[in-house]
Amino acid sequence: MPEIQRRKTVTVRIGQVRVGSDVPVVVQSMTNTDTADVQGTIQQVAALAAAGSELVRVTVNNDAAAKAVPYIVEGLAKLGIHVPIIGDFHYNGHQLLKKYPDCARALAKYRINPGNVSIGRKNDDNFRTMIECAIENDKPVRIGVNWGSLDQALLTRMMDENSKLPEPLDARDVMMEAMCRSALDSAAAAISQQLGVDTNLWGGIFLVEPGAQTGIHHHGEQETIVYVLEGSSFVRWGERGEHEATVHAGDFLHVPAWLPHQEINPSKTEAFRWIVVRSTSMPIVVNLPDTYWQSTTAAPSIES
Repeated sequence: MPEIQRRKTVTVRIGQVRVGSDVPVVVQSMTNTDTADVQGTIQQVAALAAAGSELVRVTVNNDAAAKAVPYIVEGLAKLGIHVPIIGDFHYNGHQLLKKYPDCARALAKYRINPGNVSIGRKNDDNFRTMIECAIENDKPVRIGVNWGSLDQALLTRMMDENSKLPEPLDARDVMMEAMCRSALDSAAAAISQQLGVDTNLWGGIFLVEPGAQTGIHHHGEQETIVYVLEGSSFVRWGERGEHEATVHAGDFLHVPAWLPHQEINPSKTEAFRWIVVRSTSMPIVVNLPDTYWQSTTAAPSIES
């Protein structure tokens, strides 16, 4: 049997369980009980844990469910069961986490669907509130996207953009891309100063289309940390463009302040996308003349 090549990801701790490419794949399951039924939910979580489930998700969709969560976790602990309990939130998660702080503390992780909160609408208050609760309680967050609750504002915008292309993509392809973008944009929003998180950082998604490249530029006083999500890029940097490297999905990159650099996507078929976090609350981009570097280096080809 051929060895499976796992994509490089950040490793996150959920309770006592680690999830990410540095550790073996873990099993997560979800209850189908009414979460307000404390004893019934405890029994089902216990059965799932005994069957090998290492994480268990429960619906937290109303006041009764939120009230029950601490008692479920406490009841499991009395049985010697410490499987992390994950809260699956719907349209009112921001209200429940604030109204029931014991629930917010008892859960090991929050699951948020961008289509069920205010991302992409008039403001991001609901999403902001949930992220603030996660930070306050030191909880990881899963951005979960599916067909049934896809961010409709984003999908409509992407469908409109697609309809204007000379050769529009199939509607299903646009929906698949919308699901990915919804998750990535939400993850970036969670770390963005514009979302209201108490930080001086700015975060966003950076994309270089197949065969495209940026101009030579720097980011002024900003320090930049990059995590490559997908694709590969040829990067040049330095006062004379004397340094070069190729970065791939899963790589981290540090760009010092004032450093001239350029990103080149040598692939003809695959976009290059990364998450960017910068050290000030607003992005700075200073474009330099194309002649800033007098010598050029051909980008290496990447097999597609």
